[in-house]
Amino acid sequence: LEFRRVLFRSSNTIVEVYGLIGERIIAKEISGNSLYELDLSSQPQGIYMIKVSNDKSVSVEKIIKN
Repeated sequence: LEFRRVLFRSSNTIVEVYGLIGERIIAKEISGNSLYELDLSSQPQGIYMIKVSNDKSVSVEKIIKN
C-alpha cells in the first residue's frame, strides 16, 4: 500500500498515522471538504493505525503495507 485516500466531509478533522509501537508518523489537520492523500511510500512494510477524528466522531483503521 503506497497511498491511502480519504474524503473528509467535516471541518476540523485530524488525521494521525501510528506505527505498531505507538509512534506517531503523520499528524495533519484538515479543514473543510478535502481529499487528503496519505503517502506511506517512505515507511517500511508493516502494520499501521490510522486515526481520523473530528468534533462528531473518532475512527481508527488498521492498514497493512506490504
